[in-house]
Amino acid sequence: MDKYWIWLQNSLKHGSHKVRTVRLIYNNIKDFYNAGEKEWRLCGCFTNREIENLKINTLSAAEKIIEKCNNLKYDILTPDSEFYPKLLREIPNPPCVLYVRGDKKCLNSAFGISIVGTRSATQYGKEMAFDISKDLAQRGVMVVSGGAIGIDSEAHKGALIAGGKTVAVLGCGINYPYLLKNSDLRKRISENGAVISEYPPDFPGSAYTFPMRNRIISGLTVGTFVIEAGEKSGSLITANLANEQNRDVFVVPVNKMSPVAGGALRLIQDGANVVTCAEDILVEYRGRNFSNLETNKINSKIGYEKVDDKYVGNLKEKFPSKNGVFSRDKNFNSEFAEKSNEYNAAHKKSLSVKSNDLKEFNLKLIRKKDILEEELYKDDTQNISQVENEHDYSSGNIWKNYFKKAFNEPCENKKSNKKTSLTQNLSLECQKIYNLLKKGDMHIDDISRECEISIKNLLPKLTELELLGLIEACTGGIYKINI
Repeated sequence: MDKYWIWLQNSLKHGSHKVRTVRLIYNNIKDFYNAGEKEWRLCGCFTNREIENLKINTLSAAEKIIEKCNNLKYDILTPDSEFYPKLLREIPNPPCVLYVRGDKKCLNSAFGISIVGTRSATQYGKEMAFDISKDLAQRGVMVVSGGAIGIDSEAHKGALIAGGKTVAVLGCGINYPYLLKNSDLRKRISENGAVISEYPPDFPGSAYTFPMRNRIISGLTVGTFVIEAGEKSGSLITANLANEQNRDVFVVPVNKMSPVAGGALRLIQDGANVVTCAEDILVEYRGRNFSNLETNKINSKIGYEKVDDKYVGNLKEKFPSKNGVFSRDKNFNSEFAEKSNEYNAAHKKSLSVKSNDLKEFNLKLIRKKDILEEELYKDDTQNISQVENEHDYSSGNIWKNYFKKAFNEPCENKKSNKKTSLTQNLSLECQKIYNLLKKGDMHIDDISRECEISIKNLLPKLTELELLGLIEACTGGIYKINI
């Protein structure tokens, strides 16, 4: 049946709201194909141009696309497929077809968060995207983004480093030579999640296709997290689509003088949830049933007991849910939201820190986060839960208890030791590349020539060093040491 869905998508074009109409009227897409022009007109929803496209487009074109996907070993998902994402079925204009490179099963993750933002991200934005994505992935959350440079790349890298699942939704065909700089990153994503697109394998991207794919990014997840977005950022499109799909929207606070602050500030004014860490996102979903989410781990991390029956238990009876998840209807859940906010506020208050202390320790956190990881995870065999139990997560001194030891030691030595340990474990080729870049910034062609490594073999090595935080990719194919 795949060819009929591909034919329909080729005819109605991507993002058409009339796909839902076809599904409502016809139980079988083949029956719609065989209905013919007269019946299509009787539906009363298709334009003359759309009917002409339905007549002109042939199944042979769809069969060629299927053959191409078979050769490339891409999966094809349609609304008839077992693995078609359930959350996408709920949006107003679901894609007729999804082309998948990687694990198609992960697309039905019960709990996913989209992380999007500007391509021209600041260092602050990149660190927030990486750290929060990493923390979410460690807790079983699927991280979804767009596979672009900037915030998207950092979000994917954070999830990969954590060993979690991540999905890249492209605005072009998976096989199209888009953003070759990120080709190795997309390969890693397909090995630890999936790279997907609603466009055929060799379909080129355009100013139209990328905004159109944003509805899939937001539609695959229960919430969209925006990190740095200008006034005209495509991330705002994703946030607006998330609102239309009745999904949550989160945003990172930004400096109002930053060139990438305009969009984020507007979202805050519109009522988006302001978050500074993964726990701020996770607490919004406490009490909902997500099968793959490690709720006990989350509770131990942020210091909350299990959901109090005083609030949620009674609400479950009053507001029944589908598949164990509370209804996403905002009006329907008005009372639930009120009680839930009351409950959350009470717990957040218990974790609050005095303003002066918060400013002090946040400043130190930004400057010395590498030290924290070194101290808390210096022994790979150490049980993380034991480390957590050593600190009082429910007291007002949470930050002090957590960072006290790390902040009392010199920053420079710790960073130096950490970087030394990383470089010692590098392969000979990576070591050679790293030592070469220590002499100065270099173009990828010059690196290839000096190290006598082909560009094809060099890219994975550069990505590996970039993921380790040892080097940084700059515009124009330039690479430099990450200081």
